[in-house]
Amino acid sequence: MAGGEYDPATLPALAAQYGGDVDFERTMPFGRAARFGFLVSLLPAGAGSPEELEAMLEDACLLSDAPLLTSLFDDDAVLLTRARSQIRGRHAIVDVIIDDLGRGGSYVAAPQLVMQSGRLALIISGEVTSVARRGSDGWHYVISRLDLSYSRRNLRHRGSPEEIDPDVANA
Repeated sequence: MAGGEYDPATLPALAAQYGGDVDFERTMPFGRAARFGFLVSLLPAGAGSPEELEAMLEDACLLSDAPLLTSLFDDDAVLLTRARSQIRGRHAIVDVIIDDLGRGGSYVAAPQLVMQSGRLALIISGEVTSVARRGSDGWHYVISRLDLSYSRRNLRHRGSPEEIDPDVANA
């Protein structure tokens, strides 16, 4: 099978490996991730803490896992990056992150400060600042200021961030 394709007949067996409780609609390849043939998660989502949410974001970015990324953001979440104006909605956010990852971006979770008040948390991690909210299915980002970093290796092969996306130079 080519990258991004799946055999629906094998999904129940894969789900059984993970306890059988899998939301198949959430785990199907979709959007840019499917076009690029990225991995698709069969693991159930739901961060137990803001720190775990950060770790899950790092894992999702490392694997370019669009379904996992989708599960980390609220439906009406807002993302702000240097290269783009505000991006609204979880699916639009995931498209931007997958696009940045495809251009050599990466994310390493390193929460330096996590402040909680009830169902809300402020997470400061390097140059990343996020607000997360706890829902019935775990913690999700609602507002995030996130710029995926570009390693020197990727810049050498792909150009500078300005060459990759000219809007970066105007940020």
